[in-house]
Amino acid sequence: MDIFYTDFLNCLESLHDKIKLSIADLPQAGLDWSPKQGVGSPCMVISHIAGAERYWIAEVVGQEQAVRRAGTVYRVTGLDANELCKRLEGSLSYCRKVLQKFELRDLDIKRISPRDGQEVTVRWALLHVIEHTVNHQWDINFTWQLWEKRIYSHAYNSKIDQQFLAV
Repeated sequence: MDIFYTDFLNCLESLHDKIKLSIADLPQAGLDWSPKQGVGSPCMVISHIAGAERYWIAEVVGQEQAVRRAGTVYRVTGLDANELCKRLEGSLSYCRKVLQKFELRDLDIKRISPRDGQEVTVRWALLHVIEHTVNHQWDINFTWQLWEKRIYSHAYNSKIDQQFLAV
């Protein structure tokens, strides 16, 4: 495999590792929690990341047959941290399989996105995967911080209530 693709996959793996680390201590309620309607929970976002990586790398870059149903990822709940990590690992493994046949000169090959007919280069699709995964890694970290603040806030308010009720 060309060094560019090896570097790309190593970068993607590093992002996955950061995501795995951020969800390692979240309880199931935290994995399924969303700060408000329309904002993805960590469970949903990680499922979305894995699906998007497969879409851009396997379906667009590798021109493989679609296997996912659009929109189903937005209803994913109940997956524990172990299962979410497996989804990321499966996505990375599949990306490795697809990209092992590519060479540096293939970066300028044009592809058509089946979803919207947009023409992109292999280079653009790969860079978009990194951008997309980074953005959602931040979303997961931010949601985790809000979850922690929510738990802290409930505990703090409960303690204050107890103090005032005891007086």
